[in-house]
Amino acid sequence: MKRNITFLFALIITTTPAFGQLQWGARAGLSLSTVENNTLYHQLHSTSESSTAGLPGLNAALMLKIPLSNRLSLITEAQYLQKGGRMQERFLLPNTGTQPVFEDFKTDYKVATIELPVLLHYELTDGSWKPGLFAGLSYGRILSHHLEGDQMYLPDQDQIFLLAADGTPFEEQASVPLRGEFEQQDWSLIAGLSLSRSIGQHEWVFDARYLHDFTDWRTEKVNGSSEAQLRSRALVVSVGVWW
Repeated sequence: MKRNITFLFALIITTTPAFGQLQWGARAGLSLSTVENNTLYHQLHSTSESSTAGLPGLNAALMLKIPLSNRLSLITEAQYLQKGGRMQERFLLPNTGTQPVFEDFKTDYKVATIELPVLLHYELTDGSWKPGLFAGLSYGRILSHHLEGDQMYLPDQDQIFLLAADGTPFEEQASVPLRGEFEQQDWSLIAGLSLSRSIGQHEWVFDARYLHDFTDWRTEKVNGSSEAQLRSRALVVSVGVWW
């Protein structure tokens, strides 16, 4: 398999001059991601409501464009990406009064990755402004999992402790790195739009893409379920330059 990949890459490189020169580039921008899960929180007596929200992050990448024809290119990247999600929950706390007591909690699940997307890019027009479409696959190496918020999550016990020993809720922010029970790699599908324009000797590009993770980050599934329990969806926007 490695020999086949090496041969294919060498073939692309050797046939590239027939269509154009290789282009190097860089881009940077912002990400907004959510997490699909049902493992980061467990009911404490009962939960009145639970919702997810977008978690902002940063991204930066180095790029290599390999022309395959006048409009079709293969783009490979090395990207640093912050993704994850935010959970907002309201729990019913144990109490001895006649009225129920609820406590609101917010948790940010943060993941930092190095990703290696491989994309097919197609330019729709040949004008000064060049809109384009692209899609492809990305391999990610996860650098860290991190949980930050009003709750303390203990992955070895698969639960969130919401109350201190005396029964009072945690009010302070807890920040816990997660290790050991989470995957160190993931795969994503990518689809997006680009808009580029040449200014001087460089080509500037605006990039908007959607990342759809399909790897379950947890190595142990809840209750033996094979269904993915923890994965991310991210919208990434960035501005870059080709030279």
